[in-house]
Amino acid sequence: MFGKMREKAKLLLENDPEFAVKFYSRAIKRAARDHGPQSPQVLNLRQDRAVAWHRNGECEKAEAELATLIAQRELTADAGDYAVRHAKRWHALVLFDLGRFDRAESESRRLSEEFDRLLGADDAEAIEVHEDHAVALAKLDRMQEAESEMADVVAKRLAAKGPDDVATLRARSSRAVVLDALGRIEDSATAWRELAESQARVHGVSHPDAILPLSRYALALFKQRRLPEAAAQYRDVEALRAAALGADHPDTKRARDWLTVIERELGRQGQAGPV
Repeated sequence: MFGKMREKAKLLLENDPEFAVKFYSRAIKRAARDHGPQSPQVLNLRQDRAVAWHRNGECEKAEAELATLIAQRELTADAGDYAVRHAKRWHALVLFDLGRFDRAESESRRLSEEFDRLLGADDAEAIEVHEDHAVALAKLDRMQEAESEMADVVAKRLAAKGPDDVATLRARSSRAVVLDALGRIEDSATAWRELAESQARVHGVSHPDAILPLSRYALALFKQRRLPEAAAQYRDVEALRAAALGADHPDTKRARDWLTVIERELGRQGQAGPV
């Protein structure tokens, strides 16, 4: 019975941030009474509540609390303390979600250097922080730097987890977006095609996560003026979206509109018809 109750509470903490905020607030009061307000138990619970605040959309509260906790913990903890690293990473993430991209970038950069030194550059946690930093660079329109760092993240994730791991797929998608922004259309076409193939293996060809990179691949083909290939891909995208979403869904119509544009151009060139 108690095991089921604990499991239910755990699920609520993970999936209901409002419940988590209330739970940790009550736990902080108990721990402060039993162990003292500056005890490690209280600091850990305050950190958990700050994360819950962030997940609950209370980012200003989360940012202020995490900044306070980092300052308090750094007075007594050693440089490699997990709780300090955890607080710093969440603080950078909260700054990002608040739109404070300059500060998020600088904190993520310092963290990535710190994690490389403490954990090693190939450690999973260090790679995650480098990914955070690359995303912050992209938000600041520092695309060359973002692409270089994200390419390194992708390479390390491919080596550690393979092409179809969820974290690898996320990093590959982020890099493809940056390649688009840089105008490296041939590279982005390859990235989107390979990502569509991976997502189809993981989820099936009709899953939205597989259709989206396929549509981005079709657009990259169009930008390269590879019109017959682009038309073929947009036909697939339209058919998949019509089956999943219906013929009148905006995403289906968008694919159909692109196909119409391409087929019109092909007709002018005398290349109309299925390819």
